[in-house]
Amino acid sequence: MSLFPQRYLILLILNAVYFFVYFHRISTGVLAPYLMEAFQASGASLGGMSSAYFYPYALSQPMVGILTDRFGARKVVTVSTFIEFLGALIFALAPTLLIASLGRGLIGLGAAGVFVPALKMLLPWFGPQSFGRMNAVLLAVGNVGG
Repeated sequence: MSLFPQRYLILLILNAVYFFVYFHRISTGVLAPYLMEAFQASGASLGGMSSAYFYPYALSQPMVGILTDRFGARKVVTVSTFIEFLGALIFALAPTLLIASLGRGLIGLGAAGVFVPALKMLLPWFGPQSFGRMNAVLLAVGNVGG
C-alpha cells in the first residue's frame, strides 16, 4: 500500500473516532427529556450526570500529552477509544443515574485521549504544509458529531 492511501485511511479512522468524541460531549443535551424520564431524575441531577463527562476529560488532559509522548499517539488513541466505548456501553445499559454517571465519566476519560494524539499523528503523515488543513478536517468532522 502506498503512502497516499494509508495516510487518508488514518485520517478517516481519526475522524470517525473524533466524531464520537463530539457526539458524546453533546448528546445528553438532546437526550435530556428521555433520560429524565428513564431515570426519574430532576434537571439538576441530570446536569450532574452530564457533567461527569467533563471532569475526567479536563483533569486528564495533562496526562494525555505525557502518555502520548511516552507510549505513542496510536496506542493512546486506541486505549482511549476502548475506554470511551466501555463508558458508552455502561451508560447505555445503566439501570440507575449513578451508573450512568460512571459511564459518562469513562466516556470523558476516553474522549480526552483522542484530540491531542490525533494531532500528533497527523503531522508526520501530512507534513507541515497540509497539517492545518487536516486539523480543520478533523475539527469539522468532529463538529458534525455534535
